[in-house]
Amino acid sequence: MSSYDPNWRNLMDSRYREVTFPAMVSLADIIKLSDEDERQIYPGLNEEQLLEELRGMNAAAQILFTRGAQGMVLFADNAKVEQAATASQVADTVGAGDASMAGWLASQFLGIQQPKHVCSFRQPARRCLAGTLGHTRLVVKR
Repeated sequence: MSSYDPNWRNLMDSRYREVTFPAMVSLADIIKLSDEDERQIYPGLNEEQLLEELRGMNAAAQILFTRGAQGMVLFADNAKVEQAATASQVADTVGAGDASMAGWLASQFLGIQQPKHVCSFRQPARRCLAGTLGHTRLVVKR
């Protein structure tokens, strides 16, 4: 099983968008994108158009699309499962996407089935995020 999170950064260019991204999507079993990734990789496309593009590259992949405070949606096994964001006081968003991906992967390896899947990885993701934030704060203090 392979996973891919493009995690767009300003260093990425049109070659990444046109060559690397499609190649990686075509190879991955699990793809996680954020609304920020969508705006950078496919500016002007809405969520449904993005899904169509990704499905054209890899129809079998499970796709997790995170939307920050607007929650997330999982596209898997011809189903769409939405999960609202849990209300919380945000101190730092560094690592939030990584925590979502880690929680999702953990639920996959634990064999948690759809459609409860999206809800089931919130707790592992929170644990990962807490660890990430702790590390971030240590780095900042140095």
